[in-house]
Amino acid sequence: MKQGFLREQALGGAEDDPMSRAVGAVGLLADRVGEIRTAIEGR
Repeated sequence: MKQGFLREQALGGAEDDPMSRAVGAVGLLADRVGEIRTAIEGR
């Protein structure tokens, strides 16, 4: 539930600036890639 809230906050709503939403999406992608790296390195 917390992750969903944080994702919504980062991506913004329909009324937010499209560039701000894109930057939020890239930030979320970077977080996910970091999680994947950590998982791979932990093996």
